[in-house]
Amino acid sequence: MAALSQPEDNSDCVTSSPRKENELYVPKKTPDQRCDVILVVKDGKEFKAHKRVLSEASPFFEKLLNSDMKESREGIVRLEMFSESAMRNTLQFIYTGDVQILAEENARDLVISADYLFLPNLKTLAEAALVKMLNTSNCISVYNFSQSYHCQELLAKTEKYILANFTAVYETNREEVLNMSSKEMEMWLSSDEINVGAEEDVFNIILAWIDHNRSKRQKYFVELFRHVRLVFASRDFLSSDILMNDLVKDNESCLNRVVDAINLIDSHKYCNLSISP
Repeated sequence: MAALSQPEDNSDCVTSSPRKENELYVPKKTPDQRCDVILVVKDGKEFKAHKRVLSEASPFFEKLLNSDMKESREGIVRLEMFSESAMRNTLQFIYTGDVQILAEENARDLVISADYLFLPNLKTLAEAALVKMLNTSNCISVYNFSQSYHCQELLAKTEKYILANFTAVYETNREEVLNMSSKEMEMWLSSDEINVGAEEDVFNIILAWIDHNRSKRQKYFVELFRHVRLVFASRDFLSSDILMNDLVKDNESCLNRVVDAINLIDSHKYCNLSISP
């Protein structure tokens, strides 16, 4: 079988294959080259493959299989951190340049295997699949995953998705948001791209985050509170909920900010403000 040439950049789409979802991809022996390496994955599942094809596709295999290492001499490579489906899909991509990605778990597995085996085109394809699967339930998890595996394009698009749907993301992933660090909270709340239903939501999210562990987090209130765009909250909310809040009343700078916002709203200059929440 001829070695696979590098596939074209298809980062904007997820390619499909006529191969059935559960059908194992098994390289066949050819007249000029027999299967001369066995890949052993989780649960002892074995895949037969060709050293030359693997070596030309992946720097990992090239170094491993063309040396005096045990794996090269014995023709057995143990990759027991990979599942059967992950290796099946990885081999299908190596041999055909094409793979069908139908589920989020499969896409994540392929990002991991591509990262480990130095297969950048497969990684790009799997990242594109994850982007298409983004929703308010999985976006924070995908964001953290993309950081762990240095998926810069996926990271940027997931960040954009979270900011564009921040209120819904918070409501769907309340526990995950409340377990964020102070730096993570400030990163999200300080962004000019954040999209919330009302500025009141930002204040309430800060209070919920503080109350999740008040004894340790109260000290971060002032730092987070400065990211509330007070002049875009309603005057009633400012005077009742914010001005009367203990955390605000206990800090002179916070209190002055609220009073200044109320005075600005009451002034003739308020109608000239053009920045919305």
